[in-house]
Amino acid sequence: MRGILSKCLRKTDNDTLLDISDFLSTALLLVVSFTALLAAIFFGLSGSDVGLLVSYTFRTSLCTKLLIRATVKFDQAMIAMERTKEFIDLPTERYEGIDPEKSWPKYGQISFERIWARYDSTLEPVLKDITIELKPGKKVGVCGRTGSGKSSMMLSLLRCVDVYKGSILVDGLDISKVPLRTLRTRISVIPQDPTLFRGKVRYNLDPDGLKSDIDLWETLDMVRMKDAVEQMEKGLEEEIYEGGGNLSVGQRQLFCIARAYLRDSKIVIMDEATSSVDFETDQLLQAVMKKVFKHKTIITIAHRISTIMDADLVLVMEDGLLVEYGHPAELLLLKEGVFSSLVNATAGPF
Repeated sequence: MRGILSKCLRKTDNDTLLDISDFLSTALLLVVSFTALLAAIFFGLSGSDVGLLVSYTFRTSLCTKLLIRATVKFDQAMIAMERTKEFIDLPTERYEGIDPEKSWPKYGQISFERIWARYDSTLEPVLKDITIELKPGKKVGVCGRTGSGKSSMMLSLLRCVDVYKGSILVDGLDISKVPLRTLRTRISVIPQDPTLFRGKVRYNLDPDGLKSDIDLWETLDMVRMKDAVEQMEKGLEEEIYEGGGNLSVGQRQLFCIARAYLRDSKIVIMDEATSSVDFETDQLLQAVMKKVFKHKTIITIAHRISTIMDADLVLVMEDGLLVEYGHPAELLLLKEGVFSSLVNATAGPF
């Protein structure tokens, strides 16, 4: 019975199942009542027995509805357990490797050497034969239409997707040989939606507690958040709400920039860090990032074409392929090029 209800549950909602239960209960009550009436007429069944049969049938219909409701809830709970078990059985990421020097990466040079990447062994590749070298300290923009592979290219740098062919080198070291935790702590990411945690200002800036108060205040001053924190009653000890609820979007993004700066990573990935703020805040964030990450290798996944027009190098992705790369001014000279078409087609997000 559970198997039948399980199949029904996947195709119909709870209200429909209860309607079916009502119909079956009513049909059963009708059949029993009609049969009891015939038995009373032709076989002399007493009126009290007829009433008893109808009464019990009515109670049975109520129990049937309760049984179906309980079975549906039980099935829903078991579905959650089945999904949990599926996640438990999934293969885990490979965390082991050879620890590099503490100063790695020292320069921030990145080399993609004919890499092919996919999200699962059963799926088609999302990156196809990508070969490019990114010089240290350069500002690199990655653009392309939705599904072109620009985010996948950056995820491959963090080993979030399966690079099953080729290799990615950072300062000459193959990242597949680096412990996963080490790799992800040596590269800073500033997401599109700024992430803050419930805790003190100090904890959100320096989760590992490695920096001094002087370093924290200097960084806050650099990202233009010093005055805002000084105005807080407890300063660095002020409590931040879950998700940064007591801060504006722009302030949360400045906190993320400060946190990335304190980590002193030579490589910074920005997933369009200014797309969710207004124009004035966008200009402020852009100016702060240019100052804070002046000597870092910055990779910007662009959703607005204007954010990468001053980049040193632009990578244009299409269907998992690197179709164009070069300085924005050079790419704009290619009138039939993909980058030119993107610039001409939109002045906003793409």
